[in-house]
Amino acid sequence: MDITEKSIEKIKSEEFMTHIEKMAAVGQLAAEVVHELNTLLNTISIISEELNDQLSDDRLTRDELREYLSDINGEIKRCQTIIRGALELLK
Repeated sequence: MDITEKSIEKIKSEEFMTHIEKMAAVGQLAAEVVHELNTLLNTISIISEELNDQLSDDRLTRDELREYLSDINGEIKRCQTIIRGALELLK
């Protein structure tokens, strides 16, 4: 094998390692996104259950309803922000 072939092999090896590092970073990002979204969805679920309980007991004021809906909306917006950020990183 001459020097040119060795250089080409070295470049290919370095490119392969760079690709592996990028894939590992994407995997880490995916794990973080999934964890964060799961946390937010759990919060939305808890709020929804509490809201349903209070509606069933007829002990919910309009202001309380607005507060619950605002909390849910805030969590949804956080989910959207996380998803947009992840998509930007993957471009």
